[in-house]
Amino acid sequence: MKKLLLGVSILVPFTLAAAVHTTRPQDDDAAQEAREEAFAKLLTGARLTGIFTLDGAPDAPPQKDSYTIKRAEHVDGDQWLIESLIEYGDHKVEVPLYFDVLWAGETPVMTLDQVAVPGLGTFDARVLFHGTSYAGVWNGKDHGGAMAGKVERAPTAEKPR
Repeated sequence: MKKLLLGVSILVPFTLAAAVHTTRPQDDDAAQEAREEAFAKLLTGARLTGIFTLDGAPDAPPQKDSYTIKRAEHVDGDQWLIESLIEYGDHKVEVPLYFDVLWAGETPVMTLDQVAVPGLGTFDARVLFHGTSYAGVWNGKDHGGAMAGKVERAPTAEKPR
């Protein structure tokens, strides 16, 4: 009898948790739309400033990079349009990119699979956003690494009065 009671006492919390989880409408259309609007607002007019590392160079210090996003727009399904200025080293490339944003619960994950970036190459990447931080991994033709940084408001170019 003690074993039966112990078994029941262990299973009840899991059963209740499963029941609560299946009855809460966490992923209804309105909630997803709100997540997408918040993500577009976070990225539009933002500057992602951070660092990246190169695989195979464990002793090399991280290098600085920066991405200015003029506009982030949900297009359809998982696809987004990101109009950005990519800056690293001596490179500055302004380009519109289409790629998927997948959701891990409340967390958006930019997903690139063989996306050609004019002037820079073709890349795969997974970059997640949490609050005003981002982190991820990336791969190019013959190199790859990790990246991390902060999402901040991009400085605006104001005309003098």
